[in-house]
Amino acid sequence: MGTSVSPECPQDLRTLLALRDYLVITGRNTAAANDWLAANENGIILFYQRLNRALNNRNEAKAISLLAEMGDLAGFVLGLQDFNAKAEAAFGKGSAFQKAAAAIPPGLPAGLQESLPEISSLDTDILSRIEQDKQLLKIEESLKKPSLSVASWFHRKEKQQQELALDMRRQTHAVRDEILCLQSDRHYYIDSFMDWVADTLAPEMADENGTAPDAGIKMLQYQNPLHIIGHADADHKTAVETKTAVLRDAALRYSRLAEAIDRQDAHDIFRLIDMVYPSVTTHDSKALQNILLQDYHAASLPEIILKQMRSKPSRDFLLQQLRYKVQAGELAIPGLERESILQRIVHELRTSLLGVPTTGSRR
Repeated sequence: MGTSVSPECPQDLRTLLALRDYLVITGRNTAAANDWLAANENGIILFYQRLNRALNNRNEAKAISLLAEMGDLAGFVLGLQDFNAKAEAAFGKGSAFQKAAAAIPPGLPAGLQESLPEISSLDTDILSRIEQDKQLLKIEESLKKPSLSVASWFHRKEKQQQELALDMRRQTHAVRDEILCLQSDRHYYIDSFMDWVADTLAPEMADENGTAPDAGIKMLQYQNPLHIIGHADADHKTAVETKTAVLRDAALRYSRLAEAIDRQDAHDIFRLIDMVYPSVTTHDSKALQNILLQDYHAASLPEIILKQMRSKPSRDFLLQQLRYKVQAGELAIPGLERESILQRIVHELRTSLLGVPTTGSRR
């Protein structure tokens, strides 16, 4: 929400307040988007795969129910790939799923982003002009002498108006300084400042007489409100698009593994499993592990393999190859560190699912 100003507020101060609020709110919007995406990362990837699976299986009822289950994640998940084209291939044009998806606003959930203030006046010289006035005010105040004459008492109203005008000037200078601070912690401003320093120390593009263009011009662009707003908008867009690209990549990678499990393809599972269970667990791999276990309602990868893969030769081959990788230190898969753990899982599954008790362990 923008700052409210009185009708007596000078236009320059109004413009600077609006510009400051624009930068502040854009920063808050960027932080809100990043926080929301980080908090919902696992849910986004999980729902992406479940919706993908429903479309692959041509289960329209399940796909529609997933849209409702997603809640405010739906608009973002639908933007990670062309689900509309995939739904048309699965259910035909104008399907119930397409209609349900079309009713969902795309992107981040409504209400997450604050509205930005309108800036009615975009005087390109306003920041440089205010800086000059700031320096001028310093000179004026240094030359100002206190007056204790009787005449000054009769000009109280005039002096009050002068003080009010001075106060407005000081406020304008303060807001200008705030804008500079808001700019200076953004990477695009810092990068340009470093370019300016480099050009000052080692000028480039010198002409035949050895004269280089004024390096300070690069920094003067940050006195232009249009340039400042453009960079703030681009910074916000880049932050959201970068995080979205990371999530899309993670969703696609997990989807390939999940589809291999659904196909019961032992070779593809073995080829892709190291992104979820690398030798050294990372934040990202741990997140994918949690997604995998939640997706298949299982407590471990061995349990998923034993439940999903119906072919005993393929299942045994995969478990044996994974065990070799774990013993070699190339993978870290809970449940495969020791063979006894795997035997216990097999025993429990055979007993619970098949009703066939085991009489002893087999090696």
